Amino acid sequence: MAEIKKCKCLLCGNCVKNEILACKASILLSDNPEFFEYLYCSVCGSLIIHQFPVNLDYYYDFYKDLYPSLKQTSHKQFRIILYLKKYIISHANALAKIFASFLSSFHGQAITAMLGLKIPTCAKILDVGCGAGHFLCTLFDLGYKDVFGVDRYFSGDIKNYIKKNIHEDFYSIQESYDYIFFNHSLEHMWDLHKIANHCYKIANKFGQLIIRIPNIDSQVFSALREKWTPIHAPYHLMLPSQSIMKDIFHKAGFKLIRIKEEEYHISFYRRWKFLIKKKACSEVISPHVVFYFVRAI
Repeated sequence: MAEIKKCKCLLCGNCVKNEILACKASILLSDNPEFFEYLYCSVCGSLIIHQFPVNLDYYYDFYKDLYPSLKQTSHKQFRIILYLKKYIISHANALAKIFASFLSSFHGQAITAMLGLKIPTCAKILDVGCGAGHFLCTLFDLGYKDVFGVDRYFSGDIKNYIKKNIHEDFYSIQESYDYIFFNHSLEHMWDLHKIANHCYKIANKFGQLIIRIPNIDSQVFSALREKWTPIHAPYHLMLPSQSIMKDIFHKAGFKLIRIKEEEYHISFYRRWKFLIKKKACSEVISPHVVFYFVRAI
């Protein structure tokens, strides 16, 4: 049940008619009956955790062994999969889109978001929230040798030549990059204004940002509200709307190139499992959005 309170939105500053939604703890904390309060802004349409969890590290102790991006897995890939990913990155035709649709699993979408970008292999790339390094290893196998990552909870047993390029603190990074990726990591961070300003600081001239986050502007959220699975309390600290993303990154010095909506396609087995349990597919197949920004001169 939503409650109207006079609380300030940390993204746009609005204090009028904001709602407080009581959101149940993430399904990763299935034994935890806690609810967390999130502020839903009546002006910018963003969702932000009402009080920053002081014991967030405690919840991440559960997270490490359950969340796909932090799991220790083999990074070996079939040659045909690598070929498809290489084709997706270097082309923007109908065939590339078919390949992208085929690979649009949770991990594959990080690559499909690069559809048609034609990023040269000499580019310097940073993956913010790299987890166990799955995306970095894929890029390396595709010929990108100048790849770096940052993750406070990094636990990857990845190739040594990539592991040496992993940072723990995003704001301690002083080097500059041609491409900066946030593959469903931005929503785990705090203070969007500070993030945008630091991105401008470490992006090269005409450097690009590719940011993938759950789409709070989607009809699925409007229907499910506090029951929407991608709220993922308390791990997701903020789910900024498209309008506030454009505004904050524009003020930081970035120009929006385009916005692309994407869907999280689950496997047939998982779809069947949720249907057997009589859960709505909309709880699982939730829209996400990709922002493409370029650093202004």
